[in-house]
Amino acid sequence: MDTGYNVSNNFIDFSNRRSSFASQTREQMEPHTPVPGPPPLPPMAPDFRKAGFWRRSAALFIDSIILAIVGGVLGFFLGDFFMRMGGWERFIGFAIALLYFVPLNSRLGGGQTLGKRALRIRVVSKTGEPLSVGRSFVRSFVLLLPFFVNGAPIPMWLLQSGGGILFSEIVFGLGLVIFYLIAFNVKTQQSLHDLLAGSYVIRVGSEAADKPKIWGGHYAAVALILVLAGVVPILLANMIKASLGTEIIEAYEAIQQQPEVAMASVIAGQTFFWDNKRGQRAVTGVTVTIRLNRRVENFETEADKLVGILLQKYPDAGTKDSIGIMLSLGYNLGIWSWSSGQGFNYPPDQWRQRLESRK
Repeated sequence: MDTGYNVSNNFIDFSNRRSSFASQTREQMEPHTPVPGPPPLPPMAPDFRKAGFWRRSAALFIDSIILAIVGGVLGFFLGDFFMRMGGWERFIGFAIALLYFVPLNSRLGGGQTLGKRALRIRVVSKTGEPLSVGRSFVRSFVLLLPFFVNGAPIPMWLLQSGGGILFSEIVFGLGLVIFYLIAFNVKTQQSLHDLLAGSYVIRVGSEAADKPKIWGGHYAAVALILVLAGVVPILLANMIKASLGTEIIEAYEAIQQQPEVAMASVIAGQTFFWDNKRGQRAVTGVTVTIRLNRRVENFETEADKLVGILLQKYPDAGTKDSIGIMLSLGYNLGIWSWSSGQGFNYPPDQWRQRLESRK
């Protein structure tokens, strides 16, 4: 009789369990090394969103209102002083405009004037950073110069010399180039002042966008405009001078030399009318426009005096159907202006009677 135990059949083998536990313990103590994934994609640059024509125009309108308020306050206190400057007060307005635009369009103002802040646009460089003060000065100076030089009392002798070409290039050359690029450079909306300063006017939020380049054909158009601006006005001036004759020019110069006259113009021509009874007829006349640099006691007395000079230097004015003279008193800062005046228009015989009565 077999009374022993079958040890071999009842033996429990713990060897595999110990090895499994040890393996699990090592896995917990030695964490998995993560498998490297693909590198992250670089952030996408925002789209280039230029400030369009109407948005920039609206911002400029707001800035113009602000400058007009400043000019109006100065004119209220310094009006007589501005009148005596005889037209050169425009450059005071030029300086005020520069003091407004240069710092605000630079890094000092974050590239935004008050108008640009309202329309959420900004002036930046190609890298998206605000301009330095120096580059902002170049930008504002080029943009504003044609506007403030136009209308300044440039002496006739200077216009007849080499200064006439310089004046024409500033007013007509730079002015036309600026308008041409604003109208036709739709790709970057940069005008001449932006190109010279290396600036862009963009919508807020697209400062870091890649900036496009201007189409090369615009440079050829700009060069052509500048050449024509230096040649065409000079040719036209010579043609007008030859057609007017020396007497009317002498009359203009004599009137312009009067101490109370800031600016003057003398124009002779004719106007055509249609009359049901007599049909078409021409009315000839001379028109004198005067801007005074000081207050006068009586506009009528001043008109008689200047018409007397006109008839003396330009006798042919006495053969016209009418002589008109417009006198105005005021100032023009470019950012704000004020004027008042009075006009007179009589046949030459009536002017002679007025002059005789004052002797």
